[in-house]
Amino acid sequence: MALVSQMQGISLQGTFNTVRISTVAKGALVAATATAVYVVANRAAEQKWTMAMVHSSPNVKSESDRVAYEGNRQEYKNRCGEKFPGGGSQCDKWRWELRRNRDCADMREEFSSRWYNGTDGTHQQAIDEMRRAAEKLESKINRICGR
Repeated sequence: MALVSQMQGISLQGTFNTVRISTVAKGALVAATATAVYVVANRAAEQKWTMAMVHSSPNVKSESDRVAYEGNRQEYKNRCGEKFPGGGSQCDKWRWELRRNRDCADMREEFSSRWYNGTDGTHQQAIDEMRRAAEKLESKINRICGR
């Protein structure tokens, strides 16, 4: 073994040191990655909390109100941002989008009524846009797909 190492100019001592350094470097990288993921996750949670405070309505008066507010807000945002699951015809897709747009408008309106004592300007604009999109889709469905 020593003869082969000498012939090829390889120092086994150096190879083991390299392996050890490489292993240490990998361990440090894993630890740094885990720390970064933890920091990012906590920062995201902190930002979510801050955003909830910023977007808070006058009707949020307690911690349980804040949790309910954020839950309602996330619920309509999830439905409004939901993507078509796929499958079916183009008409099926349009019908699904019509239901989603109507649900989205209704959920935003309910959220706004509950937390802002009626509709506020930002939500009303989004509600109107969703209702217009639903009307256009309904017209398209009736014209192209039939009832």
